[in-house]
Amino acid sequence: MNEPIIVQHSRGSYPIYFASRLSEHLESLRESLKATDDFVILINKQVNNLYPKQLEQLAKQLNCQHPPLIIADGEEHKNINTIGEVCTDISKLGLSRQSCLIAIGGGVTTDLVGYAAASYMRGINCIQVPTTLLAQVDASIGGKTGVNLPSGKNLVGAFHQPKAVLISSEFLAQLPSEELACGFAEIIKHALLADNKFFRLLEDFFSTTEANT
Repeated sequence: MNEPIIVQHSRGSYPIYFASRLSEHLESLRESLKATDDFVILINKQVNNLYPKQLEQLAKQLNCQHPPLIIADGEEHKNINTIGEVCTDISKLGLSRQSCLIAIGGGVTTDLVGYAAASYMRGINCIQVPTTLLAQVDASIGGKTGVNLPSGKNLVGAFHQPKAVLISSEFLAQLPSEELACGFAEIIKHALLADNKFFRLLEDFFSTTEANT
């Protein structure tokens, strides 16, 4: 596992950990959960179906006391009703202000769980485990959380910084090419807005990748 990147923000900082496989994040998760009294894993339905053994093993190794909560797929579920359902579910588990939510999924999941964490008991900790390239480079970083209204996207939300972000490249192997393209488009956008060095680095990466395929 590589050294984490530390993200600084107005109220402190949090690490972004990188690893090839989810199982390699075990110690990072344990470290991030040290100050919590309880936690629950919230998983995107599709991710849960694709990686059942890995997720079951992770929950067992973390000694998770609750079954995972499954988050429905699709932008149509990113709404106030789903937030109400999530908060009701975690309240039934008895989570307190010292508890933590672990979000495993794409941008819809990280947005939903992040906003649930920001709202429940006026704010509890959240650990983001993004599983799409777009979520890994954008949605899970920076504390942006929110849900949609019939009148527009992300009209209700909050800035709620995660306790940690855990990025695993193994999730990218199952992504459709369209999903990868969305993530790379976001990376290229940041490169264009940042500096020439970043953009040249991307050019070298794509040239090397093309030469090896």
